[in-house]
Amino acid sequence: MMDEVQFLNKILYNPFLREKFQNFEENTKYFSYYNKEDYVEKLEKLILEKLEKMTAETFDIELITSWFQCILEESYFNDVYLLFHSHFNQVLIQKARELNVDITFYTDYISKCLEQLEYSSKYEESINRYLNYRNDKYMMNSEFERYVFALNMIDDVNEDNFGYVFNMILDKKYQLSNAEYQSFFKRFGLFAMKQFGFKHSKLTFKQNLEGAGKHRTEMTSNGERIHHIFIKKGTLSVKNLLGNIQVLFHEIKHGVQIEETHELYRLDNIKQLEDIVLKKYLGEHFYEINHDMISSESDAEICSYILLSQFLKSFAPLTYRKEKEQLDLEIENQAIISQNDIRKLTYKDEYHLQTLFATVIKQNPEILNGNVLSKEEQQVLLQVYNRDATPKTPDVYFKEKEKLLLELQMLPLSEQEKILSIKKKIDFYDAIL
Repeated sequence: MMDEVQFLNKILYNPFLREKFQNFEENTKYFSYYNKEDYVEKLEKLILEKLEKMTAETFDIELITSWFQCILEESYFNDVYLLFHSHFNQVLIQKARELNVDITFYTDYISKCLEQLEYSSKYEESINRYLNYRNDKYMMNSEFERYVFALNMIDDVNEDNFGYVFNMILDKKYQLSNAEYQSFFKRFGLFAMKQFGFKHSKLTFKQNLEGAGKHRTEMTSNGERIHHIFIKKGTLSVKNLLGNIQVLFHEIKHGVQIEETHELYRLDNIKQLEDIVLKKYLGEHFYEINHDMISSESDAEICSYILLSQFLKSFAPLTYRKEKEQLDLEIENQAIISQNDIRKLTYKDEYHLQTLFATVIKQNPEILNGNVLSKEEQQVLLQVYNRDATPKTPDVYFKEKEKLLLELQMLPLSEQEKILSIKKKIDFYDAIL
């Protein structure tokens, strides 16, 4: 009589038996050893063992796909999450990478199955079941994983749900697989960019990125600005969640800077434009050697830690209390850096930003009179420089401030919007003086 292992192997390698197993209930006479659940459990274990032992010569993706289709498919389709993150998939993908073999036959099959499943009640039932896990008083980590998976699948953009997931990870110490975490973080990143007023935005996880993050401006076919943020893929993990959020906020701030760079009566915009012009004329080396002190970078860094602190205070109060001292220290350190107006041309020589800029525009009058900057950018710099590239003298600001103070005295209290606008200008002149 055939022993158990021999018969299990026969099911795997005999097309007739595989087909009969696919319709198990109608063909129980062929399978006398166990019930279907026991068969599936034993056959899955055997399949995984065989996958581990396969070589490039013995790897047969059509046979492996048949094993899944005839033996595992039904149990996996009862749990949509498993189609994406089953142990079988993980082992198969890892083995394919090791052997450098093509598994398109299998992935195409799974894709077709998913397309069919998405229009079935079973798919909707699975997603709703995962979402309902949040209603339980206690959630197992596997249930939390499926809950986030469901949010990712429906592309949820509910702020309360984002906050809940962050709280579960940071305060409750739940874990997520890298795949689900990255999908979740991409949703959050796009959501955050929208909250900051970006009309068009992209978020890309890139393996070969020089730093932890990067912001790039692109254009739509209609000429509208796209804020494209890149985050280094290798840094994305639950363990580095705080770091990921800080980098995201830093890059978002760069986008905000671009949106607001034309605003007048802001000292930070003047400094940022001065650094931008110096980079154009002095090259990438200037930017690299002064990176931390560059106005746009120090501004983005301090803002990112302030936003991270506010974020934790709202969504993960336990983590906020734990991290508060370190966050306050980072904010304090970045505030000191942001006040630094010293720039270097080599690692030894140092110049004051305004002195260095004044020298450059004197030698290059086209900066304030040509096409180097947009008209709006020129207007920002013309708040402190004349058209002939000479700096405006203090008496100009004293006179302007005097006019504004006089205007302020004449305004009724009901004109609050105008009062605030005048005070903003006065503060600006005070800052320059």
